[in-house]
Amino acid sequence: MEYDLTIKKPVSVWNRELSIIPRDFFCSLGKAAISGAVSDYKGAADNLLDAIKDIALQDQPAYAAWLLVYKSLQQSLSELIKEYEDFFTEPLDGSKQLQLATAFETSLHTIEVGFDASFFDQPHKLPFLDDLRPSLIQWLMDLGMAETEANAFHLRLKARFVQALHKQWLEKPNEYACIEEATNSPFVQAKKDQRSWMQYNAWLQEQANERVFTEAFSLKQVYVPLRAYFEEKPNNTRIVVDLHDEVATWVRNFDKNTAVRIISGGPGSGKSSFGKMFSAYVAREIEEVPVLFIPLHHFKLSDDLTSAVEQFVRDDRYLTGSPLDASDGKDRLLIIFDGLDELSMQSKAAAETALYFVDEVMAKIDKFNSRGLQRQVLITGRDLAIQSASNRLRDKKQILHVLPYFVSEDEATGFIDDSDLLSTDQRDLWWKNYGCAKGDTYSGLPDVLRSDRLNPITKEPLLNYLIALSYDPETPAFSDDITLNVIYQNLLDTVHKREWDHGPHKGAKHLKSGEFTRILEEIALAVWHGDGRTVTVDKIFERCQNSNLGRYLEAFEEGAKKGVPRLLTAFYFRQSDEPHGGEKTFEFTHKSFGEYLTARRIVRSIKQIHSELRRHEEDPDTGFDEREALKRWAEICGPTAMDKYVFRFFCDEVAANPAELVDWQRTFARLLGSAVRNGMPMEQLALLKFKEMMRQSRNSEELLLATHYACAIKAEKVLTINWGEDRTAFGEWMKRIQGQRTGYYNEVPVLLCLEFIGLHACVLIGCDFNFANLRGANLGGADLFGANLEGADLFRANLRGANLEDANLKEASPFIADLEGSNLRGANLRGANLFRANLEGANLEEASLGGANLKGANLEGSNLGDANLVGANLEGANLKGANLEGANLEEANLKGADLKGANLEGADLFRADLFRADLDEASLGGANLEDANLKGADPKGAYNARGLMRDGLAFNK
Repeated sequence: MEYDLTIKKPVSVWNRELSIIPRDFFCSLGKAAISGAVSDYKGAADNLLDAIKDIALQDQPAYAAWLLVYKSLQQSLSELIKEYEDFFTEPLDGSKQLQLATAFETSLHTIEVGFDASFFDQPHKLPFLDDLRPSLIQWLMDLGMAETEANAFHLRLKARFVQALHKQWLEKPNEYACIEEATNSPFVQAKKDQRSWMQYNAWLQEQANERVFTEAFSLKQVYVPLRAYFEEKPNNTRIVVDLHDEVATWVRNFDKNTAVRIISGGPGSGKSSFGKMFSAYVAREIEEVPVLFIPLHHFKLSDDLTSAVEQFVRDDRYLTGSPLDASDGKDRLLIIFDGLDELSMQSKAAAETALYFVDEVMAKIDKFNSRGLQRQVLITGRDLAIQSASNRLRDKKQILHVLPYFVSEDEATGFIDDSDLLSTDQRDLWWKNYGCAKGDTYSGLPDVLRSDRLNPITKEPLLNYLIALSYDPETPAFSDDITLNVIYQNLLDTVHKREWDHGPHKGAKHLKSGEFTRILEEIALAVWHGDGRTVTVDKIFERCQNSNLGRYLEAFEEGAKKGVPRLLTAFYFRQSDEPHGGEKTFEFTHKSFGEYLTARRIVRSIKQIHSELRRHEEDPDTGFDEREALKRWAEICGPTAMDKYVFRFFCDEVAANPAELVDWQRTFARLLGSAVRNGMPMEQLALLKFKEMMRQSRNSEELLLATHYACAIKAEKVLTINWGEDRTAFGEWMKRIQGQRTGYYNEVPVLLCLEFIGLHACVLIGCDFNFANLRGANLGGADLFGANLEGADLFRANLRGANLEDANLKEASPFIADLEGSNLRGANLRGANLFRANLEGANLEEASLGGANLKGANLEGSNLGDANLVGANLEGANLKGANLEGANLEEANLKGADLKGANLEGADLFRADLFRADLDEASLGGANLEDANLKGADPKGAYNARGLMRDGLAFNK
């Protein structure tokens, strides 16, 4: 190989001319790593870099090139040592450190280094980095790292080195001007803007090499390419594709008509990981397409997308300019917006914010592309945020839904999979990668984890990883009642102890496990009360002080205030790129972990409030009375409304306390009744605006109901709740809490929490229970006149004596419900599932029951006069003595029904199936039985049997 700048020389020669002494650097860096003072060391490291003797570099470009490489190496090592400081634990004295550093220097000096023009095009391929590997790994292992961790460190060094190289060049271009004159490399000829994009691309490559949580290995080492599907109308056929190939083809083959695409998936499905990996791929492999990766929780949404992107770039450490600007921006550009739901959290109207953003993106991109530019946008987000914008994206491939690692054979039947992608269990691929990264041998998913019970967990990328952290082949298989909460708790304990490594994390070694978890809960609450993602150190400190946790933070040598950042870096947090009012902010590396901790914190409040109420009952001078309990509850639960993700964790966390459930249900039934009767004590909170009081009151009350629900579904008890003398109180409260729907079919959280609720004799006229969960609820004697119960789940609900006149029960499911004596006059029950429901004596006059499932229902003595029962399933129903006068039973199924003594005068039984029906003493005067199936029916004693003969029909026995 010929070198344009110099012949190949050993590192010792380069260093001698520049008076570089590597052992000083490595000795200082090693001491800082062992002591855990890498942060304090940073300034000293910078001084070491600047202390390198300057020579007449302008006349010696080869030495300038080596100086650039060596400074970049020092910078990279300094940054990475800080990130990996938790892996250095060997108690080495100064002489030992010097000995190790000298050995490293000796090995380093034997490596030969030379440069050619290609180095500036592909600096990560510099042979020096590979030649350095054995010495570096040995030095790291001598400092206490395991071999697998040291190998992962070296892989990251190669990516970080490229970043540092660009940074050094941009910060001191004059120092390396002679290199620019000595080569015609595109790297050095590029304009500042191009160089900044090259540095940004190097940063994107590094994102794929980031550590996975507290692990030494990177995302790239364990990543498994994802699969996805898109829906093809009009039948919504689901077509399976390789997500990477599909999106890469879309990028390479620009089409202005499909310039916006969305990737949708649940929490932990791998959306963000794909975004990072794909950004790195485009930066590396599709050089003609500049790519901009924007995490939306760092994005300030404004009225104009161009300005918002310009602001993001302005805050970026690498880029400049306005990439979207029509005049000065990039002609060809791909923007990846990661986390549409993160953007939504900056506004209380989440769906509207997501919808506005997608509309703005589509309008702007369409406008740019109509002018001959080529801009594409890829947006990732959770399913809920994506749904709000789905109507805007009409092309069949515009929304790609991420699929899990494993799809069962039964599930696969719902997809069109021409390439047979779903036949691969990607969990096996991931576990092989994981084993290589950890230094273990896995041929695939361990057999003990390959069960139907664990499939919902192991098939999701994030949860599968958490299982891996908890997995120990020497221990028994996971219990049958395992939940995500259990996995997270196991992870908390495991990470705190760090039994797989060198003991407790340095950032939390002074805290016991319970104290460690307690502070994490408080941090999660501070995040939840804020923007849902980030939080400042001051807010955490304030939250901990208010909860009397300051003494835990004092355990740190730096004191409470300085101890917070150390704790944050200990587990599942990272510093956010976006400051808040000049303050540093921290964020959860994964939202679902924060959601779990938030749920734990709310359940901790349940325990405290229940305990303090009992203390007060025993001694009025201690504990909480109802108003104080509600005040404390509002402080915790008022600032933020619970979403379905926190709700899931919350219900599982409540269920994890089986011995307390009945008592907790009784306590929160009491508090809920008090809140409905008297309102929340919001005047006792430091809230200045009435509107804010109302908002926080509503959030708190909704969570009171959610707590009652979480207890009741496990205890399966309906408690009497004191709603007050005014029977309308609950109905009025309900309307205020549920608020205005944003869509007809959207889930309203409060309506999902009515299972086993006691609403006996309540006035609920016209209430909106559309798709409500009223399983097992007591609605006996309730007035539901005109109420909307469409799609409601009334399984085993008690509606005895309830007034359901003109109520809408279309597609409702009162399965095995008790509707004895209820008034359903004129009610709409079309398509309702009333299987084995008790409707004895119910008034169903003029009710619409077309297509309803009344199989086995008890309708004895009920009034079905003029009811619409077209196509209804009344097989085996008890209609003894029922009034079906004038009812429309066309094509109804009355097989084996008991119609003894029933009044069917004038009923339309055209093509009805009365096979083996009991018509003893039934009144059939004027009934229309044309083409009816009466085989085996018993008409003995039926009144006006001549009405049957009038149409020339006879019973065929």
